[in-house]
Amino acid sequence: MPSKTLCASCDKNGVGIFKCEGCTQVFCRKHSIEHRDILSHQLDEIVLEHDTLQQTIVEHEDKQNRCHPLMEQINRWETDAIERIRKTAEEARQEVNKLITTQTEIVSKKLHDLAERLRKARTDDDYVETDLQIWVTKLEKWKRYVTAVFHSINIHEDPTNVLIAKMYISSTVQQLDFEERFGEISGDINIEDNGHVTKHGSSKKEYFGYGWQTDDYMNNPDSGCKTRQNSKDLQGETTLKLELLIDCDNRKIGYFNEQTKNRHEMTVNISKCPFPWQLEFYLFDIDDRVEILSSSQEF
Repeated sequence: MPSKTLCASCDKNGVGIFKCEGCTQVFCRKHSIEHRDILSHQLDEIVLEHDTLQQTIVEHEDKQNRCHPLMEQINRWETDAIERIRKTAEEARQEVNKLITTQTEIVSKKLHDLAERLRKARTDDDYVETDLQIWVTKLEKWKRYVTAVFHSINIHEDPTNVLIAKMYISSTVQQLDFEERFGEISGDINIEDNGHVTKHGSSKKEYFGYGWQTDDYMNNPDSGCKTRQNSKDLQGETTLKLELLIDCDNRKIGYFNEQTKNRHEMTVNISKCPFPWQLEFYLFDIDDRVEILSSSQEF
């Protein structure tokens, strides 16, 4: 008689009948509902975090328009100056507004896009642990940037002007770049399209590390050899659209194939592949190409 799969949460050896595609655990009916409730609660927390960050931006923008300390400093400078520096004061105000607005609008747009994705995920009930982790990571990144923006702008006076020091605006925060680009290359590889595309030449060189090949072989140094995946997923396809997962906390990597809807994960031995990890793409055949999709297409 075949053995039954047990529920991951039952204390009394309950039979598991529902498998979660996110954590891959199997649950009985009761605990599958509880497990889904936990995920729903985690999504609520992400939505709350999103709304809080959005409100922070709105409050800062409102404060900026009414009584921002930078504006008060500009006004005091203008009061003590003579008529001929009024044009300089107005130019400084516009530059401050433009700098803050430009930097916050980028995050506001990203938050709006994420809000739509979160609403759709809730409506369709289409999300798992990996999705929640991706959303939390994005919010943390944007929160740090927003916090840095409002503490990075300083006003300086130009001492070379003998009549009155002319102000100029600077920021210690670089423009937020959501575009992922290729970095270092090795071998017969060319980087194109402002760092978004790599193209392989004619030479070939063997490489072995943690990851997957397009012939459905898995590279895993722990096993000492290449092994084929249980199902056909990448083989035979000339164009692939993959979403990559690098989970340093749980020491694993994975990918999601948008064509086949298959997910694959692999545990990484940090004694063989210590931190910090680096993502590498191995191009073998002539004219092999890899493109990083723009932020407007991000998941």
